[in-house]
Amino acid sequence: MPKKNQTIESTDCRNCYMKHRGCLSKGLDSAAERKFSDFLEHPPRLNRGEKLMKNTKDPNSVFLVKSGSLKRITRADKKNKSRILSFHFPGDIIGIENLYSNDTEIVSIALEPTHVCTLLCSDLIAMANENPELSKAIIKHLVEQLQHQDRTLKIISSTSAKQRIAGFILTISESHKRQGINRHHLKLPMTRDDIANYTGLARATVSRALGRLQYLDMIELGMRSCFIKDLEGLEKIYKTGHSPSPKLIHNPLSRRPHIL
Repeated sequence: MPKKNQTIESTDCRNCYMKHRGCLSKGLDSAAERKFSDFLEHPPRLNRGEKLMKNTKDPNSVFLVKSGSLKRITRADKKNKSRILSFHFPGDIIGIENLYSNDTEIVSIALEPTHVCTLLCSDLIAMANENPELSKAIIKHLVEQLQHQDRTLKIISSTSAKQRIAGFILTISESHKRQGINRHHLKLPMTRDDIANYTGLARATVSRALGRLQYLDMIELGMRSCFIKDLEGLEKIYKTGHSPSPKLIHNPLSRRPHIL
């Protein structure tokens, strides 16, 4: 939560609560922080379903998520189908790959009311050349992006639906951990269809897999939220595909126990 005198809408890095989390300005001295803040642009709040638009003067920009969340998707193909590549939360940086390319085939869409800061890649490169701490932060975010891509590939290549959903939940949890947020209490602003698209599963399969993980007492589902009760158990499912043995429920009308 923002501290006193720190707001989501602040246009000054010194008064922004994200400076203590994953923002690129974290760790900069006061002079560098002031320069960084001067280069930032602050577009209007995005509403749910709105696209994150690139700067019309220079499409090579990066976006720093201050609040809310977004999904990054490929543009629709000839069959009008698109693929969700990632989900982003406060502290995440979108489009850092634009430092060296301009991928126009990827679109970012708000999942809820969302605030971002915009920074031109040319300005970011110029500042990074002058500030080693900023260079380290950029490299750190690039490494995290590669790690996320590796996890996504493993998720969609997993054979078990349970394994894919466990991987999805752990991905959101890791994002929370990076930003210093409780990694057990997760907000899930995306729809079941979004989760299905991201994991490569059918919507009904997603619901069954989530229900199964809840039955195994690893998670507790709420309205657009998830509480992780057994982090180690989820990690075991994700890595090996194995889960605890099912419970046996005695049915007085049957001579055999029922396996859930």
